[in-house]
This record gives sequence, structure tokens and C-alpha cells, in this order.
Amino acid sequence: MIEKVDYEELLPQEFAARLARRPVGYLPLGTLEWHGPHNALGSDLLQARGLFRRAARQFGGDCLPAAVGRP
Repeated sequence: MIEKVDYEELLPQEFAARLARRPVGYLPLGTLEWHGPHNALGSDLLQARGLFRRAARQFGGDCLPAAVGRP
């Protein structure tokens, strides 16, 4: 089973336990810019979120909801 690290999927007691173990939050940021027909508009954000999920699972902490910006 894959460890839950996404903030929006955690129950309050799960979040409190994770926070007590490692008080770190990863905030994925990405712009909505077009990279061509081969990529989704939010590909920067998707890549950042995937990277921070992996970091949270490996090093501890939680992956916070994604933030989107416009270039």
C-alpha cells in the first residue's frame, strides 16, 4: 500500500501524527503555460507535485495542495 502524503487525503489524526514525526510541508508550484501539443497545460504543476510526493514519502512531511500561477 502506498503511504498517504497528500494533505487533502489525510484525516485530522493522521495529519497530526505525521506532523509530529516530521514538521515539513512541500508546496508544489507550477505555471499554466503551454509547452506544445505534447504536454498538458498544467504539466509543470503535475511534475512538481509528483516530485514532492516522492520527497514526502522518502524523507517525511506532507505534500500540500498545489498552487497555480500564470506566467
